[in-house]
Amino acid sequence: MYDFNALRPGDGHAHALKYCLFGASSPWPGSGQSIKNNAASGENTHSKYMARIYYYSGYKKPYQTMGAYQQIDRFTTVYNENASFAWIQP
Repeated sequence: MYDFNALRPGDGHAHALKYCLFGASSPWPGSGQSIKNNAASGENTHSKYMARIYYYSGYKKPYQTMGAYQQIDRFTTVYNENASFAWIQP
């Protein structure tokens, strides 16, 4: 994801990626809010790849990496400053 504010789903327009409206509680905290610069924590549920969250759009440093099945309760490097994302092979 090159830029969380410029998702292009095929309609030719850029859209901001937003948090889901559904969850365990209703409404789920953060529902409908933009993901860009709005994530305090994260979880990587992939069994093989590492997840890398970048401070700037376009995969620009600094970044924070989560290993396979790792959960981070509070980001240190990209706390509420997350702008892009990439999967990284170990």
